[in-house]
Amino acid sequence: MKKTAQNKKGFTLIEILTVLAIIGVLSAVVLVSMSSYGPKARSAKVHSMASSAIPAMISCWGNTDNSGNPAKVSDPTKVVNICNLGASYGAWPVFSGDLSNYSYVATDVNIDNAVGKRSSQWAFSVESISSSDNKKICCNSTMNGCKISAAGTTCTYNNPAN
Repeated sequence: MKKTAQNKKGFTLIEILTVLAIIGVLSAVVLVSMSSYGPKARSAKVHSMASSAIPAMISCWGNTDNSGNPAKVSDPTKVVNICNLGASYGAWPVFSGDLSNYSYVATDVNIDNAVGKRSSQWAFSVESISSSDNKKICCNSTMNGCKISAAGTTCTYNNPAN
Protein backbone atom coordinates (compact mmCIF):
# COMPACT_ATOMS: atom_id res chain seq x y z
CA MET A 1 0.00 0.00 0.00
CA LYS A 2 1.12 3.44 -0.87
CA LYS A 3 0.59 6.23 1.56
CA THR A 4 -0.13 9.60 0.06
CA ALA A 5 0.66 12.72 1.99
CA GLN A 6 -2.66 14.30 2.75
CA ASN A 7 -1.34 17.14 4.93
CA LYS A 8 1.40 18.80 2.90
CA LYS A 9 2.98 21.69 4.77
CA GLY A 10 4.95 24.53 3.22
CA PHE A 11 4.68 27.20 0.55
CA THR A 12 4.53 26.79 -3.19
CA LEU A 13 7.12 28.37 -5.43
CA ILE A 14 4.55 30.88 -6.73
CA GLU A 15 3.75 32.06 -3.19
CA ILE A 16 7.41 32.54 -2.34
CA LEU A 17 8.10 34.47 -5.57
CA THR A 18 5.07 36.69 -4.96
CA VAL A 19 6.29 37.59 -1.46
CA LEU A 20 9.80 38.33 -2.80
CA ALA A 21 8.36 40.58 -5.51
CA ILE A 22 6.33 42.53 -2.94
CA ILE A 23 9.37 42.93 -0.69
CA GLY A 24 11.42 44.12 -3.69
CA VAL A 25 8.87 46.78 -4.65
CA LEU A 26 8.57 48.03 -1.07
CA SER A 27 12.34 48.24 -0.60
CA ALA A 28 12.71 50.16 -3.87
CA VAL A 29 10.14 52.70 -2.71
CA VAL A 30 11.90 53.12 0.64
CA LEU A 31 15.34 53.55 -0.96
CA VAL A 32 14.09 56.20 -3.37
CA SER A 33 12.39 58.15 -0.59
CA MET A 34 15.50 58.00 1.61
CA SER A 35 17.95 59.23 -1.03
CA SER A 36 17.33 62.89 -0.16
CA TYR A 37 18.12 62.40 3.53
CA GLY A 38 21.91 62.25 3.06
CA PRO A 39 22.41 65.82 1.77
CA LYS A 40 19.95 67.20 4.32
CA ALA A 41 21.69 65.42 7.17
CA ARG A 42 25.14 66.60 6.07
CA SER A 43 24.04 70.24 5.75
CA ALA A 44 22.33 70.07 9.16
CA LYS A 45 25.55 68.71 10.68
CA VAL A 46 27.62 71.50 9.10
CA HIS A 47 25.03 74.04 10.29
CA SER A 48 25.39 72.74 13.83
CA MET A 49 29.18 72.78 13.71
CA ALA A 50 29.32 76.32 12.30
CA SER A 51 26.77 77.58 14.84
CA SER A 52 28.80 76.13 17.69
CA ALA A 53 31.82 78.28 16.74
CA ILE A 54 29.92 81.59 17.01
CA PRO A 55 30.07 82.06 20.82
CA ALA A 56 33.82 81.42 20.87
CA MET A 57 34.36 83.75 17.90
CA ILE A 58 32.37 86.54 19.57
CA SER A 59 34.21 86.03 22.89
CA CYS A 60 37.59 86.14 21.19
CA TRP A 61 36.61 89.14 19.15
CA GLY A 62 35.21 91.00 22.15
CA ASN A 63 38.17 90.29 24.40
CA THR A 64 41.07 90.58 21.96
CA ASP A 65 39.65 92.38 18.89
CA ASN A 66 41.39 89.76 16.80
CA SER A 67 39.33 86.81 15.54
CA GLY A 68 40.86 84.20 13.25
CA ASN A 69 39.85 83.68 9.65
CA PRO A 70 37.99 80.41 9.04
CA ALA A 71 38.66 80.60 5.29
CA LYS A 72 42.23 79.52 6.11
CA VAL A 73 40.87 76.06 6.94
CA SER A 74 41.57 74.52 3.56
CA ASP A 75 43.35 71.38 4.72
CA PRO A 76 40.93 69.02 6.55
CA THR A 77 43.73 67.97 8.87
CA LYS A 78 44.75 71.53 9.76
CA VAL A 79 43.16 73.15 12.81
CA VAL A 80 42.91 76.94 12.80
CA ASN A 81 42.38 78.74 16.10
CA ILE A 82 39.30 80.91 16.38
CA CYS A 83 41.46 83.54 18.03
CA ASN A 84 44.52 84.78 16.10
CA LEU A 85 46.41 85.34 19.32
CA GLY A 86 46.33 81.66 20.17
CA ALA A 87 44.14 82.16 23.20
CA SER A 88 42.15 79.13 24.22
CA TYR A 89 38.83 80.01 22.62
CA GLY A 90 38.82 76.86 20.52
CA ALA A 91 39.25 76.09 16.84
CA TRP A 92 37.17 76.58 13.74
CA PRO A 93 35.31 73.38 12.85
CA VAL A 94 37.15 71.18 10.38
CA PHE A 95 34.94 69.41 7.86
CA SER A 96 36.31 65.95 7.10
CA GLY A 97 34.98 62.46 6.47
CA ASP A 98 31.43 62.60 5.12
CA LEU A 99 31.64 66.42 5.31
CA SER A 100 34.83 66.74 3.26
CA ASN A 101 32.92 68.35 0.39
CA TYR A 102 32.19 71.40 2.60
CA SER A 103 34.62 74.28 3.01
CA TYR A 104 34.70 77.90 4.18
CA VAL A 105 34.19 80.13 1.17
CA ALA A 106 33.77 83.66 2.45
CA THR A 107 34.55 85.51 5.62
CA ASP A 108 33.84 89.00 6.76
CA VAL A 109 35.09 88.81 10.33
CA ASN A 110 36.48 91.83 12.19
CA ILE A 111 34.85 94.51 10.08
CA ASP A 112 35.83 97.94 11.32
CA ASN A 113 33.45 100.84 10.91
CA ALA A 114 34.38 104.20 9.39
CA VAL A 115 35.45 105.75 12.70
CA GLY A 116 38.04 103.06 13.35
CA LYS A 117 36.14 101.49 16.21
CA ARG A 118 35.35 97.83 16.34
CA SER A 119 32.12 97.01 14.58
CA SER A 120 29.74 94.31 15.71
CA GLN A 121 29.13 93.14 12.15
CA TRP A 122 30.52 89.79 11.04
CA ALA A 123 29.78 86.98 8.61
CA PHE A 124 31.24 83.69 7.46
CA SER A 125 29.90 80.93 5.29
CA VAL A 126 30.46 77.28 4.53
CA GLU A 127 29.52 75.89 1.13
CA SER A 128 29.31 72.45 -0.38
CA ILE A 129 31.70 72.04 -3.28
CA SER A 130 29.69 69.04 -4.40
CA SER A 131 26.70 69.52 -6.69
CA SER A 132 24.92 66.68 -4.91
CA ASP A 133 24.47 68.70 -1.69
CA ASN A 134 24.25 72.18 -3.28
CA LYS A 135 23.98 73.92 0.13
CA LYS A 136 25.49 77.00 1.73
CA ILE A 137 25.46 77.72 5.43
CA CYS A 138 25.64 81.45 6.12
CA CYS A 139 26.38 82.75 9.60
CA ASN A 140 26.15 86.47 10.28
CA SER A 141 25.68 89.10 12.96
CA THR A 142 22.21 90.12 11.76
CA MET A 143 20.84 86.66 12.53
CA ASN A 144 23.38 86.09 15.33
CA GLY A 145 23.40 82.55 14.02
CA CYS A 146 23.41 80.46 10.85
CA LYS A 147 20.97 79.61 8.08
CA ILE A 148 21.01 76.89 5.40
CA SER A 149 20.37 78.11 1.86
CA ALA A 150 21.20 77.12 -1.71
CA ALA A 151 24.82 77.20 -2.85
CA GLY A 152 25.85 80.41 -4.54
CA THR A 153 23.60 82.68 -2.46
CA THR A 154 25.05 85.90 -1.08
CA CYS A 155 26.27 85.87 2.50
CA THR A 156 27.17 89.19 4.17
CA TYR A 157 26.80 90.58 7.66
CA ASN A 158 23.20 91.63 6.86
CA ASN A 159 22.14 89.05 4.24
CA PRO A 160 20.24 86.80 4.81
CA ALA A 161 18.36 88.76 7.43
CA ASN A 162 16.63 85.77 8.99
